[in-house]
Amino acid sequence: MPSPFETRRAFLATLGSAIPLLAADKKRAAAPPNILMILVDDLPATMLGCYGNKDLKTPNIDALARRGVRFQSALVSSKASVTGRATLLSGRTSMQHGISADAPGNAANEVLLTDVLSGLGYDVGFVGAWGLGNDKQPGHGIRWSYIQAGDQMLWNGEPVQESGDAPAILTRRALQFLEQQKPGGKPFALIVSYTGSLGIASVDNQVPLLIGKIHERGLDESTMIVFTASGGSPEALRAPLMYCWPGHVPVEAVRPELVGTYDLFPTICDVAGATLPARNLCGRSYLPLVTGKPFPKKHPWKTMVYGSFGNADAASDSRFTLVIHDDGKGANQLIDRRSDGKQTGNQYGNRAFVTTRDQLRRNLTQWKTQYSK
Repeated sequence: MPSPFETRRAFLATLGSAIPLLAADKKRAAAPPNILMILVDDLPATMLGCYGNKDLKTPNIDALARRGVRFQSALVSSKASVTGRATLLSGRTSMQHGISADAPGNAANEVLLTDVLSGLGYDVGFVGAWGLGNDKQPGHGIRWSYIQAGDQMLWNGEPVQESGDAPAILTRRALQFLEQQKPGGKPFALIVSYTGSLGIASVDNQVPLLIGKIHERGLDESTMIVFTASGGSPEALRAPLMYCWPGHVPVEAVRPELVGTYDLFPTICDVAGATLPARNLCGRSYLPLVTGKPFPKKHPWKTMVYGSFGNADAASDSRFTLVIHDDGKGANQLIDRRSDGKQTGNQYGNRAFVTTRDQLRRNLTQWKTQYSK
């Protein structure tokens, strides 16, 4: 049995040898879908019209949600956007990968989603905020990189001078990558990572440009589009999460199930037909939720999601979120997400909820013990 700490190099070697078997698996589609993933830093779901915001206008993101399935209870599992990005791309908790805003990390020893997809023959591009080490040459199977490193832009490792709106700059480079793709060619995976949720209107303007280029290249039916956020806080747990893939994902669908940031990695691996790396992953593929298919009765979808936010840890069930600060020494919280839409009320000291509070804390302690390494 492989070690749960199997190295990235060993995993990629294993993955390469498994590709012929995967190709021969008749249960998988002959051609896996292209993947366009749009990430936005620190974007609460409540900032979008499709999640009920009446003040901010996000018509293009809202239209994307109507074209596919939208998750109503996708919860972030990290506070800093770079930490959430590391979890999203590795499927591992912040306790495992150790990357945070206070301790900028190096993902060299992590097996990232880009590694997996590249190993399956995908042409992989990454545009935007990276922060996972080696901005000039991020590696991890990424052929085309345009990295936003502070105020500097690096195009395949070379500094370039740009002017204009940051989201628009990133989109222009993303469109160049998409322009290279063609129907019947090798599948592609492009991750576009926008910074600054306060400029959500500008990000919203980029969405039809990306979708338009996919249409122009004749790639609509062969491309899965994913839109989500890479970080948040215990006080703004819900992140937007939506999937669109014509002919495979139901339109105008809404899923109420709890899913976590760390569940995206195994889900995309499932979409591509990849073998999961043996890295003690706590997530699970929710692809049946995306495609509208049931889970086996013996293996229903989970009802808990967890997260680590620096000095705070959180556990959420279908109704409550428990937040433990400083290992219980801080101002702990029990949030009733049903009755408190803004997630600000604290029921931690309410004796009516002591059973729920204590059970969530036991679950949280068990999760931290199991997935800290």
